[in-house]
Amino acid sequence: MQSQKTPAGETRPAEPRRRRKLLALLCYGLLATGAAVHAYGRRLDKDLVRTLRDDEVAVVYDALRAEVRTVEGPGKLVELPVLHELRVMLRSPVPMLFSGSERPDAFHVPEMHMRASDGSPMRFDAFALRYALLPEEARHCLEDTHAILNRAARLVEVNARGVLRERLSGYSAEQLVRHEVLVVETAECRKLLNEALQPHGLKIVEFGALKPRFDRVYEDAVERRLVSIAEIERLRSRAAGLPAELEDQLAQLERDKQAERDAILLSTASARAQAERVALLARTNADLFAEEMRRRGESERLELHQSAAVLTMKQRTAAEGRRAEVARVAALGRTAVIEAWIERLHDLTFRVEPPRVEPPRMERSLDDRPGVPGSGYARSTQ
Repeated sequence: MQSQKTPAGETRPAEPRRRRKLLALLCYGLLATGAAVHAYGRRLDKDLVRTLRDDEVAVVYDALRAEVRTVEGPGKLVELPVLHELRVMLRSPVPMLFSGSERPDAFHVPEMHMRASDGSPMRFDAFALRYALLPEEARHCLEDTHAILNRAARLVEVNARGVLRERLSGYSAEQLVRHEVLVVETAECRKLLNEALQPHGLKIVEFGALKPRFDRVYEDAVERRLVSIAEIERLRSRAAGLPAELEDQLAQLERDKQAERDAILLSTASARAQAERVALLARTNADLFAEEMRRRGESERLELHQSAAVLTMKQRTAAEGRRAEVARVAALGRTAVIEAWIERLHDLTFRVEPPRVEPPRMERSLDDRPGVPGSGYARSTQ
């Protein structure tokens, strides 16, 4: 180690002095760098602190740590000149529409035209998708697109057209109009497109339904076929559901019949109870009326019996009087007749003539009866 004499005659080592000099130079350099950074920061104070929104992702190139890192928002980042390089990218979904024949911007591109395996020309009109940034792969997206949206849109468009042509060109027009084929191919195309875009730091968040369009004649035939298929499926589902519907209707009919039967039984029971009450009341009234009529008939019978007894007694008495009168008249009848004849013949004048001889008569006339005035018997008697 070398040494150096001092004015006082002392010797000091040369290495510590050199270290102190380097340390001073380093401090002066740091102070100068800090002053320059401070001056630059005061001149561009708004650019040193970056605010990340919740839909942004920042890719930071750190020169001090010699690394590249990804920072997701929201938050704040300090960007130091020379030491840090900061690039901000949007991670919100971006829509893309394949429609028409013009390209007004990077997100409205012409529709896809291709041919089926049988040579039928077809197109996909109004096909839409949405893509977004993969935050963990933001560095790769920045390297491939330099954070330019048009480049990312062009990348998505090229890969989408390639995947759709690769998957759908192997089908015929008849196969592409089937719903089950379109559902399967839509899922497969989305999967392949995600695999193609993942190395570029992009992903598909929404993939529209594939609706192939053909010539008008073929379109009409396809529409009719779709309508026929839908009608067939509806009829099949209807036919498959008929047994269950029949069971439901039978069960409902059985429930309705049981409810109606219960209602009829209830109404019948109510009507029967009402009829029994009416019959009991009528029977009671009939019994009361019959009893009243029986008492009245008994009273009338007794009255008639008494009247008959009285009349019988009266008639018997009258009959006895009549019988006595008849006996008396029978006893005095001949005498009364004779007396009456005598009384009547008292004023008669008789002329006596000699008898005349008359021929014998076989029977007497009525004038010859005894007791009759003017008869022969009376004359002979007289």
